Amino acid sequence: MPAAPLEEVARDLPAEVQTRLKDFAATVPPKMPDYAVGLYKQLLGVTLVASRAVVPLRDRRTRLVVLIANPSSQPEEVSVLCLADAQATPCSPSATSWQQTIEAQTAARFEVDLPAKAGERIDVPILVAGDAHRPEEASGVLTAYVERPPALPQAVPAPNHDTPLGGCDIATVVDHTDPRPTFTPPGVRMPDEQLYLTIQPCSPPLIAQALLIGDRTTVMALRPPWNTPIRIDGSGTVLQLPKRTGYAELQPIVLLYRDTGKTAWEGHAVDF
Repeated sequence: MPAAPLEEVARDLPAEVQTRLKDFAATVPPKMPDYAVGLYKQLLGVTLVASRAVVPLRDRRTRLVVLIANPSSQPEEVSVLCLADAQATPCSPSATSWQQTIEAQTAARFEVDLPAKAGERIDVPILVAGDAHRPEEASGVLTAYVERPPALPQAVPAPNHDTPLGGCDIATVVDHTDPRPTFTPPGVRMPDEQLYLTIQPCSPPLIAQALLIGDRTTVMALRPPWNTPIRIDGSGTVLQLPKRTGYAELQPIVLLYRDTGKTAWEGHAVDF
């Protein structure tokens, strides 16, 4: 749906969502720097079960609403995609995905309506234009489970890489992995430059799946074993990203499978 004035949309939201949105808006400064983003993102029509969002199944379909509110002073261009069990799927019978500008002090609701089965995982990547030039990502992934959280998927062992970066619970793009990697700086990359996605959990083992999105519209298939869930048993693993994909921007995302409320890390967008 087209974006509407923020106050008008907020009046129709459940009381608890109104409170969270109001509290979030209070943290957004009246004038934000160009590199900052103040977007509020939430799934509506879900129920929390053990800290996980669960959505009902009716007539072999699941329906939920993606709320994106912009209480900031600047417009933001967003793309909304849908994944079912980590596979790209049309978000509704009338829209494969959505690309929309959310003007300042407005909000939009996107109605997801897709075929589903009990235990299926639904991920909604929300990709914000300009992430490749920001020190911190504005994009994110919202996750819900149909009827119930599923069991952990079967996973193949990932090649281990001993702590390529300091710290843990990290998923980010680096220039190289040896002898010491550096974080990729924002800006334009050369099309023949090799980049890597490194994933480092704090508490292995961890089951995860990496995906790559081109130009904020297209989910790209990765080569084995990265086209299925992987199990990270050691301190981390490194995925060599493809070169010359034909896309101007690549957005890595990492979906997590574990018994916590945290369901996704977002890798930094990279320009090519």
